[in-house]
Amino acid sequence: MNKVFRAIDLWAGLAAGLMALFVYGYTLMPDVGLEDSGELITAAWNLGVPHPPGYPIWTLLAFLFSRIPVGTVAWRVNFLSAFFGAVTVGLVVSLTLAAVRVQLQSIPLFRKRLDFMQRERLAVCVALAAGLMLTVSAGLWSQSVIAEVYSLNAFFFMGILAMMFLWLYRPERMWAFYLMVYLFGLGLTNHQTLLLLLPAFLPPIWMNNRRLFWQLASFGCVLLGGFLWWHGMASTGIFGRLLEGAEPQGLWLFGGVILLGLAGVFGWLSGGRDGLMHPALMLGWVLSLILLYYGLTGSSPEYAVFEEVNGIFGRRVLLTVAGLLFPAVFGGIYWARRERFRDWHAPYVSVLLVALGLSFYLFMPLIARGNPPLNWGYTHTVHGFWHHVRRGQYAELSLARTMNTAWWQLRSFWGDFQVQFGSIPIFPLMKEPILRVPYAVFLGLITFVSYPWLGRRGRAWFQFCVLGFLFQGLGFVFLNNPSLDIHSLFTQRVFFILCHCIFAIWLGGGMAMILAWMMARRDAFVGLGPWVWNRMGAVGMGLIFLLPTLGLRGNWERCEKRGHDFGYIFGYRILENLPPSAIFFGGTDPGRFVPMYFINTPSVNGEPFHPDAYLITQNALADQTYMKTLVDRYSPQSTVFSPDGDPTNDRTGWLAGLAKSRCMERRIWLPDRDEMTAAFAKLVEDGRRTGRVPGGGGVELDATGKVNVTGVGAVMKINETLIQRIWEENKEGHEFFIEESYVIPWMYPYLTPYGLIMKLHAEPLEGGIPEDLIAQDFAYWEELIEELVARPEYHRDEMAPRTFAKLRSSMGGLYLYWANRLREGRMYEYAERALRESLELYRPLPEANYRLAELLVQLDRQEDALAVIDGYWEEDPMNARIPAIRQRIEASKELRDEAKRLLARLEGEPEDVEGLFALARVYGMRNMFIEANAAVNRLLELRTDDATVGRIIRLYAELGRPNEQAQLMEELVRRHPEEWRQRLELAGLYASQGMVEESLRHLREATKVGGYPAREAVTKDRRFEYLYDRPDAAALFGEMGISILPRAVPGGRIE
Repeated sequence: MNKVFRAIDLWAGLAAGLMALFVYGYTLMPDVGLEDSGELITAAWNLGVPHPPGYPIWTLLAFLFSRIPVGTVAWRVNFLSAFFGAVTVGLVVSLTLAAVRVQLQSIPLFRKRLDFMQRERLAVCVALAAGLMLTVSAGLWSQSVIAEVYSLNAFFFMGILAMMFLWLYRPERMWAFYLMVYLFGLGLTNHQTLLLLLPAFLPPIWMNNRRLFWQLASFGCVLLGGFLWWHGMASTGIFGRLLEGAEPQGLWLFGGVILLGLAGVFGWLSGGRDGLMHPALMLGWVLSLILLYYGLTGSSPEYAVFEEVNGIFGRRVLLTVAGLLFPAVFGGIYWARRERFRDWHAPYVSVLLVALGLSFYLFMPLIARGNPPLNWGYTHTVHGFWHHVRRGQYAELSLARTMNTAWWQLRSFWGDFQVQFGSIPIFPLMKEPILRVPYAVFLGLITFVSYPWLGRRGRAWFQFCVLGFLFQGLGFVFLNNPSLDIHSLFTQRVFFILCHCIFAIWLGGGMAMILAWMMARRDAFVGLGPWVWNRMGAVGMGLIFLLPTLGLRGNWERCEKRGHDFGYIFGYRILENLPPSAIFFGGTDPGRFVPMYFINTPSVNGEPFHPDAYLITQNALADQTYMKTLVDRYSPQSTVFSPDGDPTNDRTGWLAGLAKSRCMERRIWLPDRDEMTAAFAKLVEDGRRTGRVPGGGGVELDATGKVNVTGVGAVMKINETLIQRIWEENKEGHEFFIEESYVIPWMYPYLTPYGLIMKLHAEPLEGGIPEDLIAQDFAYWEELIEELVARPEYHRDEMAPRTFAKLRSSMGGLYLYWANRLREGRMYEYAERALRESLELYRPLPEANYRLAELLVQLDRQEDALAVIDGYWEEDPMNARIPAIRQRIEASKELRDEAKRLLARLEGEPEDVEGLFALARVYGMRNMFIEANAAVNRLLELRTDDATVGRIIRLYAELGRPNEQAQLMEELVRRHPEEWRQRLELAGLYASQGMVEESLRHLREATKVGGYPAREAVTKDRRFEYLYDRPDAAALFGEMGISILPRAVPGGRIE
């Protein structure tokens, strides 16, 4: 076999690619979509920086495609996905054809019984069939018709596989190996899941070149060890204690030392004494990069090592000189001994090529300097760049899970895999989904039978594919630890496309094995007659081309996007009625990305639509890098004109001119660093006052003193504060609108429906939403729902029903707020109607189901609430939240029945104290506090003794009603002014509610009456700690002789 890839392989790949391009082009989304499309298209048109890790290579390619003078900008970027999806299919066909040729040649039965042309025709047919099956697989098809990064990721992946196959069978062609490692580095600038492919490289490199294996292992240990060492130093300092208390920073350092030691061992294995020199040289390069980094960036509060290094050397310039000197020294050593280092060229070139591919990340700081409309992460700063590339905004990996969760995660992976290539099971009568094995899985697994005959290189290739499949599939499931609700499973489905590409190759091998066996064992079918047998091979090859039609039929409704203009409808309807210079808070991904596309690209009639609108992401304001991007575009504090705040120090140059041209002419007020610090401080103070961080989560203090807020609820509390400040400062000159993501309680008195979104008024609506606006709202949505549900594309679209339903659910939540506030039956009717309209648009929407169940429980319709939740459970059977919610509804049902029994009991005995107390407790547990207070007032009419009042106080404390609790405690204090403990408890209650003056008043009286025991009790009560920072409280404590020192919470977290 003189050639690994032959001309027929390339022609077959080209033919399959063109067929795939036709399928993807025909089913291409015509405009912007409702996932990340709006953001990515905006980044492509304006050369911006999208969400982490930034996708720079995709952005550059999409920028080129967006300039094609055909269709809309959105269609052009969508076509980019179609193009690379089609190229991926072509590569799969070419590689499958070459692999099947080797497979048939390796098995003696097929080599003897089938001549060359029979094997070649068979290989071409099964390769084309496998490629077409991949074309219509749910994963690749769905991502090749919208603006997304996953088809390009599949292209890089298949390029790596093709070069690995070529290098395995032609090891002297090192250019194939070099191209493979370059594609690996370049692919990482598109999607970092390619890192999971690293373990798969081990078998083929070990088999093909063991010396190269040890050399790369040595360099890999140096690079990884250097990174761990640097990470540890950055947290603890160069002279940090190594393993004190098994601190994570010490473990980083220790792990780096171990890896550097392994690098020396591997270097010795690759070349004896001379081999030790190369890991040392590579370590020198790593150290020089670290020194250069420190020298060029200077000290930073984020890294403790900066301060320590500057303390040692005194000046940044010394670090920079040292960083430049080290490469010169190491380069001189290498040049002086270049003859002896000739065998080490391959690992050096490999590292250089990977670095060259990764260097495309440096494109992000450059374009970020131009102040693009999408400048995610503020990557032209050192902190912003590293934070963005490391995906720092996302939650850290959490590997903890129960065995049951792991089992269901594997089942979800298996269930997704079954639908990719068709859904006809081999055992259709079996009800258990995991046992319904589709034909495609069966065909793909048959190729494993050929493994013993493949030879050394063929087995190495097979091991490469198996490891790639396992790590890209099950490895990703293990690391990602996904939730099991349908929305999380929908989001993660795209990460398995690389597995599907490998499995398509196995599909070709499995089909080839079956057909080749039938053709080779023709003597076993002699009874069929020569006429039948001579045509049996042709019939079999024809049948395999029916398999892609099964996938086409099964995945059509899930994947086709022809005529799906719901993103355009969504964005246009949001913006069409906005007044000039409106400020719009986007919440969900569609709610911020689609308007971003309309505002910043030629989206309507070749022009941006409403470019005067200010778009702000409501749930990202706590991120300082995001706030900086807003300031640069919208605020007078922008650093685009004056980087250091000095108006005389104006930026110049073409990039500065571009940045200035992208600023809004009319500026708005935005929080500066002091305002953001105040928002963080308020969160910390609330946590210290109440003993917990509002909204859950916590505030962590890292080793350098930097404050990190953890937990979605805690972050949203900061966002709420900042949104309120922006609204307060700008409401006189701008109108505000919001597309709700998370509930922001303070807004509700100011909100009214406004088409798809809500308007945030400057003053509260004391009497509720006006009836005429309510009528307009329901008329608007009735017309929209009728328009949407009448379109077959709407029911086939996976994002449109969810997106529009969430908008309606938000308005249902607004009506529910006013219903609870006004206690009017008509508002409850409006809320239920809006929420049921939301479920009509999309039945398994979590927010609508939970809100409707809550509403029905409040109306004492627990049976209806259970029916709603049970219907949702049928749609989303693996949602872990539903059983707990259902249990709460059952408990509410029991409390309702208990309340009815108590009311019946009190009708006969109206002065039953125990009955009234039990009724107050039941009402309180049902959050019916008006009724609970009425029962308490009736109880107090009957008894006012201290025991009864104290019992009621404890009940209010149990129910979390501090105001009612304080009123009764004031009564007890008036009765017994000499009881200092009761007064001190009241002071603590006021302190926890932020009522400082009342707290200090009772503290003064309590310590005056209680003396030393009271003062000692104050020092031990953590509710008073936050008062110590207040001047008025500090003065009082000084008068009383009390010294309260704030106590650090372990780990810096307020719990």
